[in-house]
Amino acid sequence: MKPELPPEFPEEWFGEDPLAQKKRLVDRFFEETRAAFRDGVLGVYIPEPVPGRRAVSRLGVELKLCWKHAVAHAVESLKVTGRVPLPIVPASVLIVACVPEGKWDVDNVAYRLIVNGLVAAGVLPDDSTQYLDSVTVRRGRPEPRPHTEVYVTSPPLWLATIPAVFADVWKS
Repeated sequence: MKPELPPEFPEEWFGEDPLAQKKRLVDRFFEETRAAFRDGVLGVYIPEPVPGRRAVSRLGVELKLCWKHAVAHAVESLKVTGRVPLPIVPASVLIVACVPEGKWDVDNVAYRLIVNGLVAAGVLPDDSTQYLDSVTVRRGRPEPRPHTEVYVTSPPLWLATIPAVFADVWKS
C-alpha cells in the first residue's frame, strides 16, 4: 500500500476542521518524534517529511514551532540520561528527506526548521558557522511512510554511512 502524502498546499491538509487537524498533527509530532545517541552520533526521527522552503510561509507559526519544539523535546528525553555530550560542536548535520521519488526536491527543503530545533535543544549554541560546520540534505527511503531523519556529529565521521548505524533504531 502506497503511503498518503500531504497535498501541495497546507490549507488542504487540514480539511473542514483545521484546528482539530492541526492539533492531531502536533500531537503526532510530539508522540512520534524520537532521538537516539549511538557511536558519537545524535539521531532524530521526525514522522513527517520536511516541507519545501516555499511551503514554510504557508504553514503558520504554530507548525513552524511544532517542528522546532518536537526536535527539542526528543533530544530533551535523551539529555536526562546524561549519555549525550552536548553541545556537539563543531557539528555536521545530515538531513535525510525520506520521500517518494519525484515528490520533493532535495535542494528545496526548509532545513532551518530542524536547525532551529537543534539550537532549542542545546545541541548547538546557535546556528552560526562557528558551531555549525555543515548541513547536508539527502533523499532516503520513505519506509514505512514519508518522514525525516536528522543526524548530528562532529565533522570527521563520513556522513553518508550514518543512516546504517540507526537502521534498527527506526524500525522499532
